[in-house]
Amino acid sequence: MIDFMKNEFEIILQGIEENPSIYSNNTTTRIANELQEYNSRRSSEINESSESIHHKMQLLDENYNRETQLLSENYGRKIQSLNYQYNSKLLQELHNNANSSKSNYDSRHAIPDYDWEYERYNNSLKDSEAKFNMEFKKYENELRELEQERCSIKHIMHECNQWKKHGFDINYIFKVQDDSNHTKEYTLLHFAANFGDINVTKLLLEGGAGVDIKDQNGNTSLHLSASNGYIDIVELLVKEGSDPNVVNKDGNTSLHLAAANGHIDIIELLVKEGSDLNVVNKDGNTSLHLAAANGHIDIIELLVKKGSDLNVVNKDGNTSLHSAFYNNCTKVVKYLIGKEPSMKEVVEHLVRCVVEDRAHTLLKGRTPLHLAAIYDCTEVAESLLKKWENPLLKDTNGKTPRELATDESLIQLFGEAEIKQQEYNATKWGLVSGGSTAVLGIAATTIFATVFTIGFLPIVGAVAAATTLALAVGGTTYMILKPSAKIERIECEETYICRT
Repeated sequence: MIDFMKNEFEIILQGIEENPSIYSNNTTTRIANELQEYNSRRSSEINESSESIHHKMQLLDENYNRETQLLSENYGRKIQSLNYQYNSKLLQELHNNANSSKSNYDSRHAIPDYDWEYERYNNSLKDSEAKFNMEFKKYENELRELEQERCSIKHIMHECNQWKKHGFDINYIFKVQDDSNHTKEYTLLHFAANFGDINVTKLLLEGGAGVDIKDQNGNTSLHLSASNGYIDIVELLVKEGSDPNVVNKDGNTSLHLAAANGHIDIIELLVKEGSDLNVVNKDGNTSLHLAAANGHIDIIELLVKKGSDLNVVNKDGNTSLHSAFYNNCTKVVKYLIGKEPSMKEVVEHLVRCVVEDRAHTLLKGRTPLHLAAIYDCTEVAESLLKKWENPLLKDTNGKTPRELATDESLIQLFGEAEIKQQEYNATKWGLVSGGSTAVLGIAATTIFATVFTIGFLPIVGAVAAATTLALAVGGTTYMILKPSAKIERIECEETYICRT
């Protein structure tokens, strides 16, 4: 609904509320006069504000020009002063040198720092310009908002005059434009239902307002109130005969909109009043699809309990389970699997598809093992672990696959995989460290043999000692790291025991 129209239509709705006889000449004329007075007063305020802003912008521009001129003059004076000082020093030095019979005087050391002064001047100009642009932009935005409001007043006054020409018809469809110049079409009942004004809604219905008149998007007043969660207005409209199965241009019923926005009390009421649970919109989605896609598990439980079909397929070939899965609604997926065990196979298939597509959005911040853990896909997890998928990697929340799993067999599987991964890591680094040191030992042995052959016997003892030490360090490094894997294994088993 359009915010900038609210003030004008509040006058209309308030007028109706104060005097229910909307169809009497006195009431409608008074409302029209109040609207005219309000808009005339607001137009004058807009004109005054615009003039004031234009004046401020003019002063801002003058101040900016004055400031830049002063900066330039100040910079010029400083440069002139530097030149004077430089020339004075130069003449004095030349005079002194002439008296002392010195020659080849290098005057470069006396050259003033023009670059530093220019940088200061340039930075001052930039600061001044940035401040000017920021304030000028603010005034421009204020003017734009005022101009939009001025246009809205013109549109609304035109429509009110048209309304008057139609005899203040209670079902008159107001045509107005929003900020994007898109035409919107609403009746007074649409406005009252959308703003949640129960008193005016009652008065309009008593005056004969049509409950199923549609706006430009095909929405009835019931669509708008159901979408926004106004249970009292929904109840009143249904009581007055509004059809809950009327669809808008997207094929959505009021039930679709309430399900998408999570209004469970309205869902209960609409279902009680005969809403079709399995009607599909233009995309082939039922209310269950929309509730699943938005993660409203309480509404899904209610719809399933009331008989919603879990197997309805939309135009993309997706059931409500697919909608929940692709929107990362884990609780909904697990609930649906619980209601229909055969869906477990569907989820495993979906997980396999995502795993194969390593760039899938569902994997952002997670590994395929995390996804298998979340949805209890044991076979997928086993397959990934056989391919040496690392079970120690954490997701964006700092969780490993084992910490996300809820299935006991999966927890055990991941626990064992973590131990193997830790042993592998320890062995790998132990071999690397030990091997590196052993290489040093071999090199030392080679040197020893060479030295011995040549006959440098005094060095033999030192080289032999180095060789022995290198080999000892290599072996010791490996032995130290190898037991550490056992320690990690014990710690991991203790953690697993705590979890189970």
